Amino acid sequence: HSLPQIGFVNWNQNNFSGLQLGFINTVVGNMDGLQIGFVNTAVNGIGGVQLSFINITKHLNGVQLGFINYVDSIEQGIPVGFLSIVRKGGYQAVESGVSVLSPFNISLKIGIEQSYTSFVVSYNPFGDSVRKQIILGTGVGTIIRLNEKFFINPEIISHNAISESFQYYLDFVPYFGYTIIPNLSIVAGPSVVWAHTDKDTDRIFYTIGRCSINDNNKLYFGAKVAVRFSW
Repeated sequence: HSLPQIGFVNWNQNNFSGLQLGFINTVVGNMDGLQIGFVNTAVNGIGGVQLSFINITKHLNGVQLGFINYVDSIEQGIPVGFLSIVRKGGYQAVESGVSVLSPFNISLKIGIEQSYTSFVVSYNPFGDSVRKQIILGTGVGTIIRLNEKFFINPEIISHNAISESFQYYLDFVPYFGYTIIPNLSIVAGPSVVWAHTDKDTDRIFYTIGRCSINDNNKLYFGAKVAVRFSW
């Protein structure tokens, strides 16, 4: 085991085993232990935990917890963060579908199947103006494979409308998916949307049921269907 490195900038040219605690932590060889800082880099690989705003490694055999994670390839591990980029063995997908909020939804999903981030742009042509027609969202999801064809895919997405009035939506969808051909799937599932808006300013596309909590908070129930291409 190496002695802990604690400082503003920590650097180790060789393999390192132990703790690096600082603003910037760098191990050029293999890191076996814990890195805590603002930017963590294990150039060759890490078998342990990286906890930081930005985590970078070539081979991940542990856990990354950060806002942005970059991994060249995963051996046995998982990156968890707002944006996790995995060059080899990661999960990337583009999805188009219909939801309670909008008839036109495009999303980009990036990360790994066990934990990915979704970025969503929704367009509703039935709003009062162009600004009220566009809704932006981001959220997280996970894919649970049942077999080669079927999978379960719960997602939760936070949406904000681009409008003069305040409109916030939280959408939970437990997708059920079917792989039509490799890289192409169809997903569908029930949807529960919590709308927190200014009084009577929510702009949803459709609903099969609703529950009004008060003037500013409502629940909408429906379904979400989409086609997804992954690579």
